[in-house]
Amino acid sequence: MPARGSSNSSNTLRKPRSRQPSRHQAIQPWEAEIGGGLMGETVFAVPRAGCYVPGGRGSYPSSVLMTAIPAGVAGVEQIALCVPPAADGTLPKATLAAAKVAGVTEIYKVGGAHAIAALAYGTESIPKVEVIVGPGNIFVATAKQQVAGLVGIDSIAGPSEIAVVTDGRTDPRVVALDLIAQAEHGPDGMSIMVTWEEEALVYVAQELEIVLSEINASDDLRQAMESGCVGVAVRDLKQAADCINRFAPEHLELLFDGAKDNYRMFRHAGVIFIGEDSPVPLGDYVGGSNHVLPTGGGARWASGLRTSHFQRACAVVRHNRESLWESAHHIEAFAQAEGLVNHSRAVKARFNEDYTLEQVE
Repeated sequence: MPARGSSNSSNTLRKPRSRQPSRHQAIQPWEAEIGGGLMGETVFAVPRAGCYVPGGRGSYPSSVLMTAIPAGVAGVEQIALCVPPAADGTLPKATLAAAKVAGVTEIYKVGGAHAIAALAYGTESIPKVEVIVGPGNIFVATAKQQVAGLVGIDSIAGPSEIAVVTDGRTDPRVVALDLIAQAEHGPDGMSIMVTWEEEALVYVAQELEIVLSEINASDDLRQAMESGCVGVAVRDLKQAADCINRFAPEHLELLFDGAKDNYRMFRHAGVIFIGEDSPVPLGDYVGGSNHVLPTGGGARWASGLRTSHFQRACAVVRHNRESLWESAHHIEAFAQAEGLVNHSRAVKARFNEDYTLEQVE
């Protein structure tokens, strides 16, 4: 293992992570004996999925991989990718290469809310999909919210968020750079530091100014930090966990002694990075987790993009004559209680003689 601060050229061109994490996330079929009969679930992949990846001013091949690979592992046969082109009408080579690696079957040079509408409703040139996933600006997020229900979506993703919980032992420069890194994603995001060592807030604040000056930070980056960077002092680890669970950040870094044993205290986060050697950029690119994550408190009820977003489970029930007869009086009782008597008649019609509740009790 290379020492801190050293480089290892043999590791710089390692292959991207395999599809293995996505395979672990698939819904699995199952079957069990219930009430004398058999009940289970069979699993199907959606026929078509639409992946939206930002473009125009930048290239985001990692988002192509994060959205399309889970779809392919799920078994989706048609994966459509929408990417806004550059001013000259071209798409970045890195984006195209990632699309080939990920198994994308169609690429459309279109972006914004109209790309989401095209995927959801279908056009003459873009067939309708069943699921739309991927990050985007506020217009893309709003469009996904509007079509949710007509198609499946992953989440309504907003500006990027990071929360760092530290006991003050981590180098303040490391903490400062972790906060700045997420602010690179644009305006309106949140970069929060939570600690029970108040001196750490002072040291990190000083380091933030030093780093921003060293990198000659743009006005946009400085504005993002000024509007969204917050330091929070808490009493102890428990209050830190309470604070984080209310915020439910997109990314959470735990940089304190004992994080490995206490990370389950932090229940609400899109993804949790444990320890100083597990920074958020690891998950952004090669860590195995997905960087398409819920924001704005969505981590309280939603998961990051995963293989199961592209699957649906369909319940399967199979009884025989004897087990149906054993269930018949329960069905009749419910049917009478709910005033849906034909539910019971539909069961009775399968037997040569009628029965009553008294006969089968």
